[in-house]
Amino acid sequence: MNGVVLERLLARGPVLGAGEAAVVLRAVGRDLLARQADGTVHGAVGPAAVVIGRDGRVWLREPSLLPSSVPGETADLQGFVRLARTLATAWCAGDRARAELLERCGAIASASGLALALATLRVGAPWCDGSRLAAVAAEITGPTPAIPLPVPRSAEAVPAGERLDGRLSA
Repeated sequence: MNGVVLERLLARGPVLGAGEAAVVLRAVGRDLLARQADGTVHGAVGPAAVVIGRDGRVWLREPSLLPSSVPGETADLQGFVRLARTLATAWCAGDRARAELLERCGAIASASGLALALATLRVGAPWCDGSRLAAVAAEITGPTPAIPLPVPRSAEAVPAGERLDGRLSA
């Protein structure tokens, strides 16, 4: 996996702020809306299912891909609400106004749906491009291992009787 699970980030304490929390909620909300449109649900929305990539992208991992049903959609909404509260508590501890915005986003999702919740979040949330998310994810996951490139074979390195394409010459 080229990223870090949100649960692991949260365990480190308040390393990020309200802007990053808004980025995470927007991405999770968009993913859930797309699933609703496809007729599926995730089934396990929460910090253990959210991944922050080294590039700052946010996605849900290991979806259940169950056919959509009222209980499944309700479970996804409840997971979104819990995630909003968790992020408000963890990353907005010193900023009550922004914490309340995240919690209100969850409450709106529960009462009126994800689309309206995301619209509210888009209007009221602080701007953030996800670069701090990317930096923290990269710090936690460590350096990207180098992928060795194949060494080209030069004509001098080809054994006698062998062609460059690996076949033997006559």
